[in-house]
Amino acid sequence: MPKYLQALIIAGVLLFLSAAAFIIFKLNEMSDRQKNIEDQVTKQKELVDGIFRSQTEYATRKDLEKFITGNGVNYDIIKNDLDKLQADIIAANFVTFQSMGQILLNAPSTGKGKPNPNYAPPPPCKDGICPDIDVHGYFKQQETKDIYEKFNNFLIPLAGLGFSAWEKDPWEIKIYPRQYKLGTIIGKDENEKTYVYNRMTITVNDKEYEIPVKSETKQQYPEAKWSFWNPRLFLGVDGGVAVNPVQGEFAPSLNLGIMSYGRYLSTPDFSVLQIGGGYGVVSQTFQFNITPFAYNVGQHIPFMKNFYLGPSVHVGTDGNVKIMAGVRVGL
Repeated sequence: MPKYLQALIIAGVLLFLSAAAFIIFKLNEMSDRQKNIEDQVTKQKELVDGIFRSQTEYATRKDLEKFITGNGVNYDIIKNDLDKLQADIIAANFVTFQSMGQILLNAPSTGKGKPNPNYAPPPPCKDGICPDIDVHGYFKQQETKDIYEKFNNFLIPLAGLGFSAWEKDPWEIKIYPRQYKLGTIIGKDENEKTYVYNRMTITVNDKEYEIPVKSETKQQYPEAKWSFWNPRLFLGVDGGVAVNPVQGEFAPSLNLGIMSYGRYLSTPDFSVLQIGGGYGVVSQTFQFNITPFAYNVGQHIPFMKNFYLGPSVHVGTDGNVKIMAGVRVGL
């Protein structure tokens, strides 16, 4: 075997072992980083223009289910709907805001309304007897009025008013405290498309009212981009021709992808720069191989999201160079 081929094979093996060691180191580092992320809680923060960042933390599927049902939302209804869309619940958010209410006793009027067109001064008293001017009985007891807010075909209490005609400051006002709650459940399918579910409630006087909402979501369409560090293992099978001597070759292999290009890291359009090792069935030699790129044809085939085709160059332990092409399946 020519010495330059021996050196090339040795360099390839060293490169593969170095890359494998580097991958293991990075995977451990990523595992530690992921653990730190899982334990991290992003606190709520008020930004400018009345914008609030919600508190966020990771949760297990069971904890997320408890969080949703504990806030009065039917988890099963949403889960069944997402199952039909081949999607999963990934997050839930609940916003609660409270109005404190207000009670005013013996409150003065804030202004004068329209005048009485039939107003006439009361007639004078005669022989100590005064005419009854309380025609409608307003001086006998306080008049009250309940104020409601209308939503579609139901009413929600807003305030209660009282008017005592015999008082200088005749008004009694009770504005009921309210609790508003907006729940948002977010689902995502395998193509990263999100589905948003909302539930709005108002609680007044210990009674909860469900409010119909109009909701609209805009999601940015994912754009293809380079990822210069997206390690992944691939099983491969290649077929091609050896250069010297010229003969056919067939070789299964295990490959490590380094980079990728596409919209999603988990299923990129292209896997770029794969290095690996395999065995030549025809030449019966171990081989070092490089795949410069492989295209994900599986994205166009149902149930095959990580099925790639691409060219490769193999160098066997016998020094023979093979020009080949084959398939890769992401693990």
